[in-house]
Amino acid sequence: MVFWHFPASVFTTLFPIVAFVYRAIVEEKMLLEEFGREYEEYRKRTRMFI
Repeated sequence: MVFWHFPASVFTTLFPIVAFVYRAIVEEKMLLEEFGREYEEYRKRTRMFI
C-alpha cells in the first residue's frame, strides 16, 4: 500500500540509502583517525561498498 503514494515510496526508498552512505562516510573518518596510514592503504585497495 505504501507504494501507491509516490512521496511515501520515494522516502522509503531513498532514506535508507542516504542513511547507509552517511554512516559509511562517518565510519571511514573514524577509522582514519584510529588506524591512520594503515587504513589509508587498505582503503586504496578496497571499495567503500563491497
